[in-house]
Amino acid sequence: MPQLAFMKHKRLIINYDFDFKLLGLISSAKSYKLAWSFNQALALELNKDQDLELEFGNNVKIKIGNYIYQTENSTYRLLQNKAVESNHSEAKFLLPDQPHLDYLLQIEGETYPFSMEMIIEKLKSLNTVEYIAVIDIEKLKTKENLLF
Repeated sequence: MPQLAFMKHKRLIINYDFDFKLLGLISSAKSYKLAWSFNQALALELNKDQDLELEFGNNVKIKIGNYIYQTENSTYRLLQNKAVESNHSEAKFLLPDQPHLDYLLQIEGETYPFSMEMIIEKLKSLNTVEYIAVIDIEKLKTKENLLF
């Protein structure tokens, strides 16, 4: 009678720490104009940084517009949701499960001198922002796309 060999399978489970706040925005403004209006409203200095190049499975690559402002205690990153460039016809968004959003504002660390509520109120008042909402990162299907 043949003997059956059972092999144990090991799985690597990685739990990422999404230690940032994420705001989703709808705006028809160009990214540089939106960054400028955020700078004025929140006393930031968002500056154009290199486009983020992200690679997914099956050699799918996209480039995302990226503005950044860093202090000792925080980082603000304004990201375009729609890819600036893509090598695949179906890879068009940083967050494909949120295609209605034009931009994402990622805030890591302290928001001093503002609270998140005050940031949202200030950004809502801008004529360059049509819609803004807090995004629950845990509910995103493609939240790993935000790790770079």
